[in-house]
Amino acid sequence: MPTEFAIKYEANTKISDEDMTDLFCAIGQGSGYWAMDVEIGNIPKDSDGQYIENPAEFEHEWKWEAEGCAAWACSFKPDDPITLLEHNEGDSPTEITDKKISDLLIAIEKICSDKTDLHWEYASQIAEAFKPMGTEIDMGQIDAELADLIFQITVFGEVVYA
Repeated sequence: MPTEFAIKYEANTKISDEDMTDLFCAIGQGSGYWAMDVEIGNIPKDSDGQYIENPAEFEHEWKWEAEGCAAWACSFKPDDPITLLEHNEGDSPTEITDKKISDLLIAIEKICSDKTDLHWEYASQIAEAFKPMGTEIDMGQIDAELADLIFQITVFGEVVYA
């Protein structure tokens, strides 16, 4: 019987606000076929629940941006919420309100450590983008498809839609 050897690999890296914003944008571009009304962070809304355009009465931290199916606050913290509606074939959308930005970071950690069901071909591409400290993160490697996979693992704990 062959001997098996195991190694445990952990890496630490820092993700800038700009890198996170790039990821939010790519999620908006890649997840629209199963998700809608993705909201990341605390975005100011009017009494009808609509986003306030260019909220002059708010400080800079309340400004927001959007791409595809996602909108995000320009100022955010790990404990800020992620909410969305999941498309359901023929049924009303399912509202998902129990996620936070920290869950997105945890999903990235799990993917990079090969602790998900994501095929390593995709996981290795994501891990390559989030290299350990001392090297620069390359968010250009995270396209809409990879961002969608990260987001599905954030929301469902696995890839549900292919």
